[in-house]
Amino acid sequence: MNKMILGLAAAAALAFTLPAVAQLKAPDAKPEVKAGAKVDVPQGVFYGGLGPTQYLIKSRLIGVPVVDKAGAKIATVDDVILGTKDDKIDGLIIDAGGKKLGVRMTAAKVETKDGKTTVTLAAVTAEMLKVLPAFGTKAVGK
Repeated sequence: MNKMILGLAAAAALAFTLPAVAQLKAPDAKPEVKAGAKVDVPQGVFYGGLGPTQYLIKSRLIGVPVVDKAGAKIATVDDVILGTKDDKIDGLIIDAGGKKLGVRMTAAKVETKDGKTTVTLAAVTAEMLKVLPAFGTKAVGK
């Protein structure tokens, strides 16, 4: 009987101390910012939303069909190549049946019609994509 009482007392003590232990913070934890607290936010850093000439690459460009001049699907957009000098989009990585190929933006026309975006490569055919080396293997074209 004494063992049972001691066991119950130990369990009760543990039950009361666990919530207190759970509330302890790591030594490097940052303090919480209370609602209504004054925080200095620098101007010109954050966006509150998209402007009329902006879009999110992940939702608007990644995965969209790449078509030839006749409108036949020849690939999908897999990634984007950004230039380090001007942070502009230099090109696209397209997936043509499991093979990744790099395409210059100057060769691509991005259009949105009826809420659907496509990338047209007017000078490219499906046959070309089959014979080109995969992206990253060597330079291609003129």
